[in-house]
Amino acid sequence: MRLELSERFASGESSPCRARRSLTIFLRDLGWNELIPVATLLVSELMTNACRHAPGPIALHAWDAGETLRVEVHDTSPVLARLRTPNGGRHGLRIVDAMATCWGSASMNGNGKVTWFELRPG
Repeated sequence: MRLELSERFASGESSPCRARRSLTIFLRDLGWNELIPVATLLVSELMTNACRHAPGPIALHAWDAGETLRVEVHDTSPVLARLRTPNGGRHGLRIVDAMATCWGSASMNGNGKVTWFELRPG
């Protein structure tokens, strides 16, 4: 059983789909099947934002943080993710805000940013 997921993706159209597949396998390995629908939706939103706004590679990390799933998406953009007024149907972070136990975005000291969310099973 993998207790941690760590993968790198090129910034591209297929990256959100590949991230969803990887996270699904990881959650099945942990026995957290009930988290798969929400976690894959949220990782897809974060990966899509990273592909849309960051030119370089994207890293996905997920782990069991003690009764909590922690998922992080690292990208090369220095602009922190934040809730905005919906514009042209873009509601990704509003979905993350509504469905995650908690979420946030932090600078990586000049090396882009990390945007993360947490979910609790049960």
